[in-house]
Amino acid sequence: MADTKGSALTTDTNLGDSDYLIGVQGVGGSPVTVKYPRTAVIRKYMYIRCVHPTTDWPADGSLKVGGDFRIMYTGTLKDIWAYSDNEGTTGTAIVDVNLNGATIMTTNKLKWDSTEKATRTYSGTAPALTTTAVIVNDIITVDVDTNHTTKSKGLTVVLEME
Repeated sequence: MADTKGSALTTDTNLGDSDYLIGVQGVGGSPVTVKYPRTAVIRKYMYIRCVHPTTDWPADGSLKVGGDFRIMYTGTLKDIWAYSDNEGTTGTAIVDVNLNGATIMTTNKLKWDSTEKATRTYSGTAPALTTTAVIVNDIITVDVDTNHTTKSKGLTVVLEME
């Protein structure tokens, strides 16, 4: 049976001003070479599991849902979204994300309409990041500002960084 494990990084070679060359071990152990331009934007994603998939979101105004999460690298926040494992009903749920104790979305926060599982499908205005610079060991916390009448279950927040 062929090896079905994911690729493993084997080399990372700078080819000068224009390109990088990455060697990876492909499925079945065969080598695969991937070339990408130096100008390629490398995006990093930080998935923060705040509430267990089978657990109701806490009451409105709950602080530090899931505890403190440390930023792992210096960069710029480019986007933010979140999803629940089971959607809530009745009303709009609002979640705030804080960096070192201060919100990173002053006006438009993460919102879910009734029966929505993801903030990307919210019918209103998308969340607007007002703080974007992050450094290693900054602390991210998540607050539930407003909850559905029948609460959502499970909560994951995703930070996209560059």
